[in-house]
Amino acid sequence: MPTRRTFLKCLAGLGFGSLLSWNVMLPKAAISRSIRTLEQPWTKNQKAKLSFVVVSDIHIARLNAIRNFTALLKDNFNSKPDAMVVVGDLGDGQSRDYHILNNELASHTLDINYPIYWTIGNHEFYGGFYKNGSWSPDTFPNGQTDALAIKRFLTLAEREKSMEIRG
Repeated sequence: MPTRRTFLKCLAGLGFGSLLSWNVMLPKAAISRSIRTLEQPWTKNQKAKLSFVVVSDIHIARLNAIRNFTALLKDNFNSKPDAMVVVGDLGDGQSRDYHILNNELASHTLDINYPIYWTIGNHEFYGGFYKNGSWSPDTFPNGQTDALAIKRFLTLAEREKSMEIRG
């Protein structure tokens, strides 16, 4: 039976390979057109039935992360999305990451007038690499388990359990 680590390695390889092939095959005209669209101001499309922002890899406790997250929330306030989806890597698997994120969210309650949906990422499981707040892979797993990582995430996401994936 494949492990989660094997699956993540395979997924990373597929992503990297796709990125390389995309950069090789993508015509330069398509790149310049996509960059030009980013220069246009964000406006809500009147024909759209739903608009949402997708972001990942916040890593809220890292250098400049709070500044970047605040800028994201300000952009969202101006563009008025219907929702925001945060696709994993909220932090680095430590409880302090969630405390920092919750404090930052609380300081922007007037700016956030849309629901936020959270998904768990691989870095949410990195708590086992830290000991007393410092990076310590030699002492892995440092009393941490996948179940603890999932519980921390579910508490932040205000969900009782993770969703079951059926094949």
